[in-house]
Amino acid sequence: MADVVPFLVGVGMMGTVYQRWAPQWVGDLGLILLLCGLGSWGGWFPFVRLAGERWTVSTSIHALWRRGLPLLATGGLVAALAKWGRLNPQQTTLLGIVGLFVILQSSVRLSQEQRLSRRTVLTATSILGWLLLAACLMAWEATHPKIAWHNTSNFPSAGTLFVSAICCEAVALLLVVCCYHLLNQRGDDRDNAELLHGSLRTQPWPSSILLMGELSLSGVPPWPGFWWRWTLLAAMFLPHLRNSISGLAEPSTFFAWLAIGSLCVWMISLLARIGWLARVAFDEPFRARSNDWSWRGMLVLSLVLLGFVWFTVWPLSIGPAMTGWSQAEATE
Repeated sequence: MADVVPFLVGVGMMGTVYQRWAPQWVGDLGLILLLCGLGSWGGWFPFVRLAGERWTVSTSIHALWRRGLPLLATGGLVAALAKWGRLNPQQTTLLGIVGLFVILQSSVRLSQEQRLSRRTVLTATSILGWLLLAACLMAWEATHPKIAWHNTSNFPSAGTLFVSAICCEAVALLLVVCCYHLLNQRGDDRDNAELLHGSLRTQPWPSSILLMGELSLSGVPPWPGFWWRWTLLAAMFLPHLRNSISGLAEPSTFFAWLAIGSLCVWMISLLARIGWLARVAFDEPFRARSNDWSWRGMLVLSLVLLGFVWFTVWPLSIGPAMTGWSQAEATE
């Protein structure tokens, strides 16, 4: 009940603002309560369930869905409110600050965390932060439909980026969790990265898939996680507002600072994950280097790479964009 009550109260307060029964500050407070309720339900910082044993005892697929669905519901609900134009500029600013804070605290904890179950929870929490940033762009598109960039260019819309983030990150996270179990030789649900010693060296197939999943979650090029993050950051420089005095279109200061902050937390997250991968791959006793690579291992690596490329091309609309460019060159 401690997490359901703030959620219901927040929804009710925002509903009164949408019906124009209450001032805007009631809607701002309602959004805060809504995020707190869903955050307590999902167990993301600063709520105590993230540190509780109830949320850190397993890395199974069932546990992943149990932890991930509340976070996905949070991002989906906020995105729906943004898509319907129900968020004012103050609430959009609040979402941006919350998104940056969630990514930052998850990245800092990932740099020091060795338990695989906790890393899974923190990764899902970081994905929620990126979804909130995409929802900020969706809110701007909904309130400025006549000057939205996706109507006049091949640049993907904020909604497309939102779906791309869910598809790419969900696939990468599922691959990582599945590889955790494949590399667990004893099958006893070990939860410490140090206990993967020997498995990484003797099982190159799941090790390569685990490596690619972690690189995609880190946002390292050319993996899908890099493309949608880079496109999202570039899209934050596109919102412009018309100056009431000069009549000229000026870039939005909020989204410019949001892009700079997003780039900073992205670099922090990337360094945290790369540092963990370097420790697992090259430091004793976690050495993953092996000469047991066969043509089957390379085939699996190539197939997984092609699958990631497909998830990159179609959600981000790179294929239609390339078609449009080729047609433009033909007409010239």
